[in-house]
Amino acid sequence: MTGDGTANFEGQCGECRSGYYSAHSVAGLRPGQSAAVNGAPPENCVKANDGGTVYAVSVISNAGFYSWQIRIDAKGPSGIGSGSLYLAFRDQSLTQKASHNIRLLRCGA
Repeated sequence: MTGDGTANFEGQCGECRSGYYSAHSVAGLRPGQSAAVNGAPPENCVKANDGGTVYAVSVISNAGFYSWQIRIDAKGPSGIGSGSLYLAFRDQSLTQKASHNIRLLRCGA
């Protein structure tokens, strides 16, 4: 972690052109925390084609059916036929392991 309210994920940066890009944090991302990637805000690292960017990832408490939710602040790729930005999260809160992954799938596929 880079601070009480920030969980640091180490991984690949930039626009993913094939396969998966992933970032990993041993401590994981807990409610009330936001994510950093390689010690910097996600916007410095998590990119998509045609201007797509993830500005922030956080876990917040939720008063609804689920006790928490993942909040993403992002801008998708722009323009006709520009593609998509995909994020996948791995929740291991019900297992013995304490790790979470953020994956950026191939953009524009």
